[in-house]
Amino acid sequence: MNSKKLYFTSLLMLVLSIFTMMFGVANASASSTDNSVQQIKQKGYIVMGTSPDYPPYEFIGKDDGGSHVYGADIELGKQIAKDLGVKLKVKSMGFDSLLVALQTKKVDMVIAGMNENPQRAKSVDFSKSYYSSDTSLIINDKDASQIKSYKDLAGKNVGAQVGTIQYDEIKKGVKTARLKGMENVNDLILALKSGKIDAIPMDTAVAQAYASHNTGLKIIDAKMKG
Repeated sequence: MNSKKLYFTSLLMLVLSIFTMMFGVANASASSTDNSVQQIKQKGYIVMGTSPDYPPYEFIGKDDGGSHVYGADIELGKQIAKDLGVKLKVKSMGFDSLLVALQTKKVDMVIAGMNENPQRAKSVDFSKSYYSSDTSLIINDKDASQIKSYKDLAGKNVGAQVGTIQYDEIKKGVKTARLKGMENVNDLILALKSGKIDAIPMDTAVAQAYASHNTGLKIIDAKMKG
């Protein structure tokens, strides 16, 4: 979740050995005696943390067996588990809780539209980015003449998911915007449709998914510098 030329959906893991095996990413601060992969293989499963409110990457869907988490990132998690010879267990939580869960070893990895930045990199290891995207604004149709880029958000009520880079970008780049942070993107969409907020910055593909399933909403290029 970043601005233009964003490196979106970065896979992040606490364990260096998984990085080395899967992606060849090194971290000088990691221990050479890390046995995380061995521990995962011994227990027979790997726990993936995600925030399933970011379609098409992770979202909750229903079938005859009930509600499950689906999406491109879930398929990636399954492939990693398969390569390790273990099962995948998906743990859903708020986006802002994912890094804490990783650091406290409640999950073994996070795949959830998580981008690398200097602050996050101090405490966890990231894989190489495997997807890039722009940031768009999702707005109400009626406001299209007033909001044409992030610069038009000055003095307006803007909603963003807590813990995301978009939240930080609006906070720093549009200081007069009345920024409201929420944990769940679905709650942001409801707030937008009810007029409580005027715009939501988010990854373009995700904005398209929400706009296509909610009449009266549209997306525009945020025109944020990347």
